[in-house]
Amino acid sequence: MNDSLKEAAEKALKDAGVPVTLASLCAEIVAKDDPSLPNLGRTEADQHLIDSSMEWMQAKGFFEQ
Repeated sequence: MNDSLKEAAEKALKDAGVPVTLASLCAEIVAKDDPSLPNLGRTEADQHLIDSSMEWMQAKGFFEQ
């Protein structure tokens, strides 16, 4: 696992309004992504967590300009 990527992803998610626990779990998933695998090697449970973080970011207005 790429620890610096995990730390950066976790900070970015927290800064975007994602709760700490969810941000940490999603950062672990992102740090393990493998672009050579389908769906980056993510399980359905992994994808659900990533989707949840996106919903939090959307609710906090992160994607609004």
